[in-house]
Amino acid sequence: MRYLTAVTAGLLLLGCAPPVGELRDQAISQYQLGYLDEAEESFREVLNKRPYDPESLYHMGRIMHSKGRLVRAIYYYQSCLDVQPSHQMARMWLRRAEQQAGDSARHLRFIPPDEAENGR
Repeated sequence: MRYLTAVTAGLLLLGCAPPVGELRDQAISQYQLGYLDEAEESFREVLNKRPYDPESLYHMGRIMHSKGRLVRAIYYYQSCLDVQPSHQMARMWLRRAEQQAGDSARHLRFIPPDEAENGR
């Protein structure tokens, strides 16, 4: 029993972080509740562990967009699409951010337009 207590105390002292999925879910909840700074911090933790997590990249784009940081928003939306080209919400919000950014946005694009954007 003492051994189990010592191991548990040791793990707590090491500051064992929650699994990445739980941290992402927490960050999404923070975002949905409007706690953008907290959500941004949580998503950064997720992306430090999983740099190519499409949902975290998308939500970081939404946070940057909400904060009016359009260049960063475009970067995160494109990063999400680079990892998961079928992410329709990232594509939709990328178009919105590009429209809001105006002429400067066309120099920022590194994801080719999809067929719908090409008029096909």
